[in-house]
Parts: sequence; C-alpha cells; structure tokens
Amino acid sequence: MKKLFILIFMLLLMSKAYSQAEFATDRGSLSLGGGIDLYSNGGEIYENTDGSRDLTFNFNPDFLLFVAPSFAIGAELQFSYNKYGDISNNTVGVGPTFMYCIAGHRDQKVYPFISETIYVDFYSYKNTTLDTESESKGINSTTRLGVMFMLSEAVALSTNISYTSRTTLGENSTSGNKLYFGIGIRSFIF
Repeated sequence: MKKLFILIFMLLLMSKAYSQAEFATDRGSLSLGGGIDLYSNGGEIYENTDGSRDLTFNFNPDFLLFVAPSFAIGAELQFSYNKYGDISNNTVGVGPTFMYCIAGHRDQKVYPFISETIYVDFYSYKNTTLDTESESKGINSTTRLGVMFMLSEAVALSTNISYTSRTTLGENSTSGNKLYFGIGIRSFIF
C-alpha cells in the first residue's frame, strides 16, 4: 500500500516537471473529488423489533492525475459504515481509478465522462445480540457515466449514474451489485 502511494506521488512530481496544464482536463492537471453521504432511515418500514433506525455513512474520495488531455489515472478510497439495531458492518477498500472525459477541451463548461474503479475491500460484520462476528474480502468494480458542470475554472459539480459489482473472495464466494445516482464536487489544480 505504501509503495502504491509513493509511486503515485513520484508520477505526480514527474508530470509537473515537464508539463503545465492549461485547462481542467489537460495533461498535468490534478483532480480531487469523490462523494460523502449520511442517511438515517426510520419509521415502521425501516425499524426492527426494538425500534432501531437504519444508519448508513459512505465516503469515497479520489485523486486523479491527467496523463493525457481528457484521460486521468489515480486512486480511490472507499469507506462505508452501516448500523441496523444490534447489527453493524463496515467496509474499507482502495484501488486504481481511470477517467475519460469525452470531448474535454479548453474553455468547455460541460464535461461528459466515463470512469472505472477496481478495488479490493475488507468487510467486517458484527451482531451484538447473537455475539457473532465475521470478515471477508472482496473485489469490486464501479463504472460511472456522468457529467461535470464547471462552476468555475477549477471547480465542477459532478453527477453520475454508477453500477457497482462486488464478489467475495474465498471458498463460499458470493456476488451482488447496485445501481445508484451520485452527485459531488470535483476540484482541479493546474
């Protein structure tokens, strides 16, 4: 893990040495983005027998370096926490991410994009009532189709539709997927 961050840092330094980006998605531009959400569900639909609420927190920052105009590589961190009564689980993952901005040119105000993130995660589960705990590892793939709306020269509102697929590793491998809509802020340094 430490070697991955050192490699990304070295690539960053080398790219800045030979290129100066002129616009948000130009070669040499850096981008910081991602999303964060917190929600709590209650009422008869979501409560279990003791009246507990369903609480979820997700955080997924990313760091991108545009290695060519409109094409960026980087890393994304995934963190998720869920609690439902006596049951709680959390997931932590990290992996490479790639983004391609379709027709990303100078002075453009709207950037359609497609991105792919592949990461390994570590999942833990705990049920305090039954006194049970479990852990698993998984491989995830998230594909996003979206649009960035430039609010200024270096800040964009990013919207996307995401499809995530997760497969657990081990003898009793299971898989699942989710489809969701996301919105966030993305900043550019160039």
